[in-house]
Amino acid sequence: MNKTLTMRYALAAFFAAAIFLLGFCAPVRASAYSTATYVVDCCSLVVRDSAGGDAVGYACEGTDFYASKVSGDWLYTESIAGTSGKTISGWIYAPLCASSNGSASTGSTSASSSTAAYTASTGSRVTVTAPVSVTMRKSATAESDAIDWINNGVTLNVLASSNGFYQVSYDGKTGWISSKYAAASGSTSKPVLNASVSTPKPNAGAAASSSEVKGTLNFWAAYNYAEKYCYTSNPAYRYYEDNNCMTYISQILVAGGLPETEEFRDESFPFVRVAEFGPYMKRTYGIDRLEYPSISWIEPGDCVLTNDCGHIMWVTSVENGRVYTCANTNDRWAYNLSVDAIDAVIKTSDLFA
Repeated sequence: MNKTLTMRYALAAFFAAAIFLLGFCAPVRASAYSTATYVVDCCSLVVRDSAGGDAVGYACEGTDFYASKVSGDWLYTESIAGTSGKTISGWIYAPLCASSNGSASTGSTSASSSTAAYTASTGSRVTVTAPVSVTMRKSATAESDAIDWINNGVTLNVLASSNGFYQVSYDGKTGWISSKYAAASGSTSKPVLNASVSTPKPNAGAAASSSEVKGTLNFWAAYNYAEKYCYTSNPAYRYYEDNNCMTYISQILVAGGLPETEEFRDESFPFVRVAEFGPYMKRTYGIDRLEYPSISWIEPGDCVLTNDCGHIMWVTSVENGRVYTCANTNDRWAYNLSVDAIDAVIKTSDLFA
């Protein structure tokens, strides 16, 4: 063996040994989590195919699961009940979970939803401490229909407490918020802005005028319908395999109070096509379509067009510079949609009260 070859082998062996020793001696960050049973501690939690990977489903607040593997801040579960009604497996971001025994897991900032953790009594005040907003629901359960959002920092009077929820009144509505996102406060509560008004649905069969419809639809009726049928189809309507986006959006608007007409109705292929929806809304209700919008133009209740205007999604919320949407064809709820992917927005938010 010549000297050059011997030297190469010696250098290779030296570097291999150095890499081994560096790996052996380098400090390993121990995970703050362990294999255990956890509970989802946020409104809607994404289950992913890998740590930080693509979404494979969603789980509701209060859902229990067993973490069989841990990787840093990620937990792997072989079985969790998804919002679609199916059991799914995947990786879950641990800081959004709490230990199921009622104490918050390391990295979590709130107590388990299974524990009634009250910091204020009836007649006192609480301040919303959610990162962005807390959901107000019809009853004191995480599965109850949403009726409004209340922003972080708003102070409210506590009317009652039950099952880990406070009953409060806000903006003319009375509902329940999770006590996890409300801290005892001594400051003055936010005054009621306006009374809640129920608006009758326009008569179906003939197109109502713009003045009869604009600003009258019920956003929360539409929102709760969108959430309910995001992962499954409503058997009362025809389902279009792999092409159901427009009929799903149409159903959301109808659930909010938009009238069906001879032109806009179920099974008229379906309601209207995506390309015909914008012109129909403009012609019938004066709803604008804005090309290549900035995020400042988009509001909850709007419809956004993607894929060269061949696909349509409904905006569930806009938070911290992000647009969240839903679609039935690809089973997406509160999906973080890049503004760069939006070709146009149809301002259906103008329809809602």
